[in-house]
Amino acid sequence: MNSLVNAIIGGVVGGAIGAVIWAVVAYQFHYEIGYIAWGVGVLVGILARVGAGDDVNQTTGVAAAVIAIAAVCAGKYAAVSAAVDDVVREVNTHVGTMADDDLKIFLADEIVAEFEGQGRTLNWPEGMSVEDATDPEDYPPEVWAEVTSRWENGGPSWQASCREYAQQKIAYDVQAFAATIKGEGFLQSFSPFDFLFFALAVASAYSIASGVGGD
Repeated sequence: MNSLVNAIIGGVVGGAIGAVIWAVVAYQFHYEIGYIAWGVGVLVGILARVGAGDDVNQTTGVAAAVIAIAAVCAGKYAAVSAAVDDVVREVNTHVGTMADDDLKIFLADEIVAEFEGQGRTLNWPEGMSVEDATDPEDYPPEVWAEVTSRWENGGPSWQASCREYAQQKIAYDVQAFAATIKGEGFLQSFSPFDFLFFALAVASAYSIASGVGGD
């Protein structure tokens, strides 16, 4: 049993190192190199075998294979996550310096939701909706009139509070959207070549850690 535990520990260490290498290369070069996934499997197998010592068998091989799969997936997800986080930081930087015109557009979207919640019928310009509107003329006249009224009557203190609320809400929405995109991006990042190299990684990890490949 100790040999299995040590094999798992060694495999996890190898998997962690391999996952970091995979993620860094994919993130820095915006390209995934399949051979690295294979190398992750080899590294997991070697360190799992080192951990198990002479007591290697099918069980240590299976453990290494599972760790190899987890490590490669973790590295791939980390690369996708880092790329999405870059976009989130850019968005948050823009939100932090939001101009008054952008803030009014945000306020207009909020008023649209408020009016629709009240059951009011809005007179949208032809072909426009809240998803398409980006300029004052894209909104129903009654909505933009309400934006202007609140902005002018609210004064600097109200405008500052509105800006803080907008920044917090947008930041929250961006984080929620980013979490979804990370998951979808991870799944969509797989290609037939990925499965090929994943299979090689698993086979290598199993072969080395089980001793099937010989000494």
